[in-house]
Amino acid sequence: MIKPGPVLSSERPYAGLRPYDFPDHDYFFGRDDQTYALYRLIDVSRFIAVVGSSGAGKSSLVRAGLLPLLEEESQGAGGRSWRWISLRPGSAPLDRLADAIASLATADDPPHVWGARRDRIAFALRLSSFGLADALDELSPFDDNTSLLLVVDQFEELIRYSGSDARRGRGQGDLSRWHDEAAHFVRLLLEIARNRARSVHVLITMRSDFIGDCARFQGLPEAVSGTQFLVPSLTRDQLEEIICKPVKKAGASIDPALIERLIIDSGDDPDFLPVLQHCLARLWEQAPRTDPSTGKVGHDSSRAGEEASTSLTGVPHLDIPLYKHIGGLAEALSRHADDILLSVPDGGLAVEQVFRALAEIDKEGRATRRALPFTQLVNETGLPAYQVRDVVDRFRADDDCSFLVPSLSVTPKLASNTIVDVGHEALLRRWRRIDAVALEGTEVGQVGWLRAEEEDGNRYRMLALAATRKVTRPVELAEEDWAWWHSRPHPEAWTQRYGGGRESVQRLLEENLSVFNAEKERKADEARRAIEREEKEHEAEARAARKAEALALDQLRQAEEARRAIEREEKEHEAEARAARKAEALALDQLRQKADWSSVKGQAAGSDIPLGSRPPKPRLAMRVGFAGHRPNKLRAAEEPRIRRQLSLVFAAIDAAAQEILADNASFYCPEPPTIRIASGFAEGADQMAVVSCPDHWTIEAVLPFPREEFLKDIEKSALGDGGDARDEFLRSLSKAETITQLPMPQFENRDQGYIIAGSYLLRQIDVLVVVWDGKLPRPGGTGALAEEAFNGGIPVVWLSSLYAEEPSLIVKFEADGTPVSSHDDCTQGPLLASLRPIFNAPGITRRGPGQSTRGLDDFYLEHWRPSTTFVLFDALKRLANRQRLRAIIRTGPFYDLLRHYREDKFIEDAPTEDLRRRVQDILLPRLVWADALAAHFSNKSRSAYMMTYLLAAIAVLISIMGAFFESVHIRAVLGMMGLSVIGAIGSTIVLGRRMRLQERWFDYRTLAESLRRGRLLAFVSEFGRIQAAALHLPELPWTLWYSLATMREIGLPTATLDGIYQWKLLNAMRNEINERRLYLRLSMQGANRIDHMLHNFGLACFFLTFVAWLLFLIVYSINVVLSDAFASRFLADLSSNALQPLMVLFTAGLPALGAAFAGIRVHGDFEGSAERSARMLESLDSLTAEYDDAMQRDPRLDDTTQLIIDTARAMSEDPVAWQQLYGRKRLALPA
Repeated sequence: MIKPGPVLSSERPYAGLRPYDFPDHDYFFGRDDQTYALYRLIDVSRFIAVVGSSGAGKSSLVRAGLLPLLEEESQGAGGRSWRWISLRPGSAPLDRLADAIASLATADDPPHVWGARRDRIAFALRLSSFGLADALDELSPFDDNTSLLLVVDQFEELIRYSGSDARRGRGQGDLSRWHDEAAHFVRLLLEIARNRARSVHVLITMRSDFIGDCARFQGLPEAVSGTQFLVPSLTRDQLEEIICKPVKKAGASIDPALIERLIIDSGDDPDFLPVLQHCLARLWEQAPRTDPSTGKVGHDSSRAGEEASTSLTGVPHLDIPLYKHIGGLAEALSRHADDILLSVPDGGLAVEQVFRALAEIDKEGRATRRALPFTQLVNETGLPAYQVRDVVDRFRADDDCSFLVPSLSVTPKLASNTIVDVGHEALLRRWRRIDAVALEGTEVGQVGWLRAEEEDGNRYRMLALAATRKVTRPVELAEEDWAWWHSRPHPEAWTQRYGGGRESVQRLLEENLSVFNAEKERKADEARRAIEREEKEHEAEARAARKAEALALDQLRQAEEARRAIEREEKEHEAEARAARKAEALALDQLRQKADWSSVKGQAAGSDIPLGSRPPKPRLAMRVGFAGHRPNKLRAAEEPRIRRQLSLVFAAIDAAAQEILADNASFYCPEPPTIRIASGFAEGADQMAVVSCPDHWTIEAVLPFPREEFLKDIEKSALGDGGDARDEFLRSLSKAETITQLPMPQFENRDQGYIIAGSYLLRQIDVLVVVWDGKLPRPGGTGALAEEAFNGGIPVVWLSSLYAEEPSLIVKFEADGTPVSSHDDCTQGPLLASLRPIFNAPGITRRGPGQSTRGLDDFYLEHWRPSTTFVLFDALKRLANRQRLRAIIRTGPFYDLLRHYREDKFIEDAPTEDLRRRVQDILLPRLVWADALAAHFSNKSRSAYMMTYLLAAIAVLISIMGAFFESVHIRAVLGMMGLSVIGAIGSTIVLGRRMRLQERWFDYRTLAESLRRGRLLAFVSEFGRIQAAALHLPELPWTLWYSLATMREIGLPTATLDGIYQWKLLNAMRNEINERRLYLRLSMQGANRIDHMLHNFGLACFFLTFVAWLLFLIVYSINVVLSDAFASRFLADLSSNALQPLMVLFTAGLPALGAAFAGIRVHGDFEGSAERSARMLESLDSLTAEYDDAMQRDPRLDDTTQLIIDTARAMSEDPVAWQQLYGRKRLALPA
């Protein structure tokens, strides 16, 4: 008989992983239709096969569904009386059948009587195929109205135990006797079902994937096919009953959202029913209890993340957060098993050994159970019996799991012959430690326990075969085989499972290991002798090197003295240059007042801001980043290949730069491309890159910590005393043109320092070259840097450190971080294709419909403009600012801006001399050009549309004058003058549009603001963020392309970006903010004044016209009324003079109205300009307080960088908002 486990109740309404039993029928829901269908089948057949997939609920349907229905019929009036027995065949089907039949006897029999009856029943069963009928005769005879139902659960055990025993290495005789017993057991069942003299019904439950194995037993396929009951799948309503009704019967509650989530998550999973029952049981166990008296929810906070406290009382409530906490359907079972594993003291190996023994993969690749007697289980695990018992007891506990059977309530103490089995095969498929191909958090390639057991078995069979046939295994595998053999217990019982022969295998492994050790010792002797020879050679070379070093030191001393002399001279020259610049500034100021502009231009050309006659073209600059493994991850045998491939990749980058320059010859200056390589200068691959790069490349070092701190890391990771690694680092560092040292991170977290250095490096490069093994990235490592670069749009060239593969471009990263490359040699073309979109001018490779490089071409064709041709706006601005109007034509914006940038206080105060010089030589000339051209075309555009207002006013005046003259000749002259003025207005509009005044104004202003922002961001090397954003634009604006090309030329600072550097930079930025605030206040005042002047001008035109026209109308009317012949004069002149007032209105009033409306629109523009200046001023005011706070404490690089980025954004005009403000004039004005 199958002994039931703990009965379900309101304290525990879900069965969990175990099947429902007869006592649980009050909590068995959702299967009524299937139960009645099975009941009707019993009426018409004596042999029924209940077939379904694993986890379909076959056993529960029979035990908790059909048997209670038969019990109800037996207790009812007029129905049949039913008795039943239930068993599982296991490894001794006849003995278990005898035990089940004997259990039908009365319970009052003494044990010796019951035992004798059981022996007679067992004898009768073995005597013939009619033995079951004879065995029933040993019992009290049944009434004619009494029927017996014989339930054989888990019928597939007849087949499963047969295959398992065969694998277990039983003898041929034992295997044959087992097959005979199984066949006889089937004949007994078939014969009693055919016996019409007795009302005995046979019901078997069997997994559908074993139905084909029924052919092993004669007559069984026909019986199964005749009355097969295939368990149907559950409908949505049935599934909802299974979830909800036990909770409601227990007086608890469940969220409707959780019900829907459980139904959706169940899906088409074949294991969903047992997994769902287990998940519901776990939800019940860990659900918070609501106190009925107070309504408060009680939580056991001391056991967060573990099992819920069983001491809590009240009404449970099941909800979504709890469902997510236990892992949902997908993870609840696996997490529960992991929790139990962790609760077993030092039980990791023991739990693994037990489950590897209790499960196997059959020949069809299915994960199946492998039941074993307890003694056999202990022998196969090779562990003490008490330890195995502890593991089994923990995994068969009734209170929270039933992963192993028999349960504790059925068999409190395991006997030597107690059969231990897995409770449900869903555990084998759901527990990741058993079934997962690769366990989470473990090394790549590690597999689940079940697959590992199969691999160990195959390996042992191979070793046993080699030992039997005296086959010699490769000597290099000896150490690996020996480590595997001792990695876990391999007792005699375990080896019998895979063919036996343990002693011969042990002997083979020992012999192979001795041969391996001998060979290893021989090679070590040879290596030692080779080292001794090399040491002697090195000693001789060292003596020669010391002599050469003494000579070199003498030369170095002389060179050092010469260098100091040069430095003194440079300081003297620098002092002289500063004095010369001050004198030159004074001279330029004087020239502004009394010299012509040609002489000013000549002085500017010779100043420290080099300006040519045309805007400068950028030089093609390419920034290459490099990252690679340290020596502990590089194989010595692979280093020559890596060096060769590095040379090929660098040569390909060089060639790509030349070809890009040739394709864009009209956009870059003709000088050869400059290529910078930036690296972290760690030992290993980084040093290889420094040595392998071409001589004409510029080397930039980005150290994650200050130099001395970084040397500690190098010496710590190096072999020996670290002296060689230190010397190699210093030698390679001496080749660097710039050395940027990042400050020590907070709390001296070196791992965080490497992460920060990697992100800093990525913001300075255009292409990344990595030497990497391709393994999963770790934070701060080469792989993480490569993945971050790829996600940021930077091409990544990958050189494998493990395999002899060609350099290739990474095309994607899988979800787990595994890189995927193109597998093509990127040096043959793909590298050039990936670099072209970055460096090609707009319109070359990014051109879309109607887009070209027109704006960039116009910029390159601009020339030095000493004055402003349209001076109307400049005059109005000077009047608004209460300045004198002298020398308007002879001085333009170029002079003012040149003088301003030559005295750039920010550049003088900023730290690091080399970067200041590069910004002055490269960026400032281009900023002067862009800013001056923007001011020039701004003046022209504004002067042009203001000229149209003035001409409109003149047209109004001419029209009004014509109304007061009756002479035809005078009117004709005035008409011609009016037409000329109107023609002048049209010509101004056409000329302004043809010259693209407003478009060039907008473009050059955008370029100037971008370069002005780069002037600030260069000192924290953050302009790379703009490049990262630009790579995702569908069309790169030429202004941004020009700015990026400029910033690539500047490079990195030679400095330690520590607190002192940041303090100096913050101080310079604060002074810059103060100057900008003053400028904004003046600009805001000027905009308001101009706004009022233009507004008043427009209104004056309107009122003047209206008053003049009204005056004309009054005079005209008086003359007509006072004439002698009023009526005849009026009627006579009506046809010729009545339209004259209307003509005056149209010819004078409409231009006046146009001027008035234009003035109102200009009023809106300048009012918006003033508001924008006010907003910028407010932002800078708030930033001033932040600078004061940052300078009073120890600044951090991240905070300083973000503060300067915010400042650059606040101090630069937003081009989009700016163009929206002024772009409304495009239709009405010459822009």
